[in-house]
Amino acid sequence: MHLYRPKVPVCVAMACSGVALSFQLAAVIGTGWLVWSFTMNRYTIGKGLFRYCVEFTDTCSTYDKPEDWIKACQAFSMLALGAMFGSFVVGILHILREDAQGLTLLAAGVNVVAAVNVAVEVGVYAAENNDLIMNSMMITISYGYCFYLSIAAGALSVVAAILYVVGRVPVRQ
Repeated sequence: MHLYRPKVPVCVAMACSGVALSFQLAAVIGTGWLVWSFTMNRYTIGKGLFRYCVEFTDTCSTYDKPEDWIKACQAFSMLALGAMFGSFVVGILHILREDAQGLTLLAAGVNVVAAVNVAVEVGVYAAENNDLIMNSMMITISYGYCFYLSIAAGALSVVAAILYVVGRVPVRQ
């Protein structure tokens, strides 16, 4: 089996897809979407998409009856994760095929789908929790690392889609 070296933009797009997949996976399994920091007691509560953790008691629990908006965020997050995985796999297939023009277009499309899913996921989460964000002497409520990782994953998916399209353009001799 021969291995082929794709064009440089496609190689960079493959790397962006892999990093986006890693970021989105960390965002899905993490508990840092929304963080409550209590300054008097010096402990935090972290809420994720599927579970929450209380640092003071060192316990993590899943949501008993999640609201509809959190179910929507969970669904779009998983769709984005699946699309990012698909993009990564299609990117790897570029190494195995000499003529990969069709794969390049497919990879760009899948990255756009991933970015749209992340935009919906983050948009719904921010819309539902925007009123909670506050900073006082007793408590600070802010978006956590998972929220920002998911945004970064969406941005990397957009970059990857653009690079796949750029890599598809034939080189003039």
